[in-house]
Amino acid sequence: MDFPADLIKWYGEHRRSFPWRDNSLTPYQVFVAEMLLRKTPAEAAEPVYKDFIKQYPELSSLREADIEEIAELLQPLGLHNKRAKAFKDIAEQYPRGLPDTRDELLELPHVGPYIADATICFGYGREQAIIDANVARIYSRLLGRDFGTGHQMYRNQELRELIEADLLETEFKDFSWALLDFGAKICTARSPSCEQCFASDYCEYYQTASE
Repeated sequence: MDFPADLIKWYGEHRRSFPWRDNSLTPYQVFVAEMLLRKTPAEAAEPVYKDFIKQYPELSSLREADIEEIAELLQPLGLHNKRAKAFKDIAEQYPRGLPDTRDELLELPHVGPYIADATICFGYGREQAIIDANVARIYSRLLGRDFGTGHQMYRNQELRELIEADLLETEFKDFSWALLDFGAKICTARSPSCEQCFASDYCEYYQTASE
């Protein structure tokens, strides 16, 4: 079993392309993407993200913006008033720029563990395990273990350590993006495509289901 290497090989052929997966982006630009992706499909967030970054290229530009104007731009995604208020509050509370530690990011409005971890990983370029429901599902099925849901999942130290160990075997950004794509395309919540999965030979979920 060499899940990290197998996943990266799969990712090389099946990766999804989004504007927020550009290594030249600033932490703020990555953070905006993660905020917009909350409870929103990537395909729906993409056009709004492009318009948002064009209109508000830096956190400081949000301080001068009218909150109704921000909300109008975010309207296609839903929860636009809450999202607009969160962006406005963050811009006003942090005039020197976006925080660069996980603990500080977690103090921001509407920022949970996933957004904080993704900003550290993809925005600040530091090795950080990315955990969401998709990632937890992949590891649960692969290893035949229950890592919980919700807050229990985010606080599961065993799961975090497993992901951190796999990060060391690969380029950590690609591995994290690969996990997200694999969960979206193959190891889906309902009707996973096990017959197309490279891990079927050693996946506990598939082996048990095939008995």
